[in-house]
Amino acid sequence: MTIRIIYPRWYFPYNLGDTVMLSSVFQAIHAQNKFKNIHLITDTYTANTFFNDPYINKITGLSKFQSKLLSKKLFNIFKALPNTYVIWPGWHQDTFRYLRSKNNLQNCINSPQKNILSINYAIQIDSNTLNQPDLRPRIYLTKDEEDSAKIIIPNNAIGVHIAKIRNSQTRNDRSQYRYNLEHWRTLCREIKVSLPHITIFEIGSDEFLGIGDQHIGFRTIRETAALINQMDLVILSDGGIHNICNAIDKKVLLFQAYEWNPAELFKMGNAIFDSNCHLSCSTKCHLLHEIKQIKDERQVCNRECYQLDPRKLASTAINFLKKNYAPKIPKN
Repeated sequence: MTIRIIYPRWYFPYNLGDTVMLSSVFQAIHAQNKFKNIHLITDTYTANTFFNDPYINKITGLSKFQSKLLSKKLFNIFKALPNTYVIWPGWHQDTFRYLRSKNNLQNCINSPQKNILSINYAIQIDSNTLNQPDLRPRIYLTKDEEDSAKIIIPNNAIGVHIAKIRNSQTRNDRSQYRYNLEHWRTLCREIKVSLPHITIFEIGSDEFLGIGDQHIGFRTIRETAALINQMDLVILSDGGIHNICNAIDKKVLLFQAYEWNPAELFKMGNAIFDSNCHLSCSTKCHLLHEIKQIKDERQVCNRECYQLDPRKLASTAINFLKKNYAPKIPKN
């Protein structure tokens, strides 16, 4: 039996993380042995991202299937088709209800192979998919992609994703960034002092800020994944680059950023995350308020996450790199 998965990728190109997380359901569906064939219908960009996924039997990429929200009428037409599931890239109405039930919220936070996004997608398939133990996203890199990345990324490299706030947000200090740029400079400087052989790449941004040693701008999802795959560690808050790291099991040093997603809900087993840095701001995060249905405005995020100690983050990164990666000396 064949199952059709329709994924109308919207707000192109700004929901890269949501697109990567779509792959979390492919293996979970296949593992049930109920559907032997998976036919993915989506836009061409997403189709190219998952062209070699071993759990997809057929991909149809539609060049105009992006940029606009799917109308409710068309959504219902698609959904009424037999053996067809339409994955909505926004929050599904049942996701927060599920997380409020029993210990599901804490289980989501503690799981190394699930996060809130993979739960949000799985719940739109069925309960059997939701209950699968492994809901990690996957990007299967080819040898050619890996070899091309090795030419660009040297040994002893790490990445930092200096992400901007949403276009809809404004900061009192008028900064465009989720984490103070001076803190980023301190963090990278501390790492370089302790580990001068490390090359720091600024990744996934449209401009080089000179905080790292080199810059990798916007690439396709697969190109970005291949380049990150050659790095020893990526330091970042949640977002599209984080989900790419999840899809290749790349180790990340994850931290909470200004008015952004609570990292506990989005991390997976590849994350280094110190919840002690975030105890206060996490409990006041907007998304957790929606899940728990807390309406007391006095408990809403007070931006403490912007005051994270960059030296503590640097120390965590340095300890990890010293423990796991001895300097690699190029051969003559």
